[in-house]
Amino acid sequence: MMRIWLCLALLLVGPARADTRGMPVTASVPGSCKFSNADDVVLDFGTLVPGQGVRQVSQPVAFTCSTGTQYTVTMDLGRYPDGQQRRMRGDSGGYIPYALSAAPTSGSGQGELTPISLVLTASVEAAAYVDSPIGSYNDNVVLTVSP
Repeated sequence: MMRIWLCLALLLVGPARADTRGMPVTASVPGSCKFSNADDVVLDFGTLVPGQGVRQVSQPVAFTCSTGTQYTVTMDLGRYPDGQQRRMRGDSGGYIPYALSAAPTSGSGQGELTPISLVLTASVEAAAYVDSPIGSYNDNVVLTVSP
């Protein structure tokens, strides 16, 4: 008898009903850029011997940017600028001015698997070091690649 009542109750109530609803699934990919291994970049003029003339060196450094990210490469003036002129400082306190450029300085990223080669080129004019005191000279320039 109990089974009959249970069957009648189920028939009167009807079948169970399901409810469905859409569930949004989202994500975002921000534009970002990063150097592959910027710590390996050193521009070394080597030994500057008076009479050798202009000394120029180049060094590539790789970076990547998210696909479609518009990037800009900038460089500060280093630790020892004189106005807009970059300078290396010597052990004795003397300075040797130098020029520094980078190419390309802007563009569009192609993703993590497509590195961009940034070529850094620096030069020292012969007159800049002809009367410089002996010793080691150095500077540190901060490179920035930003979306």
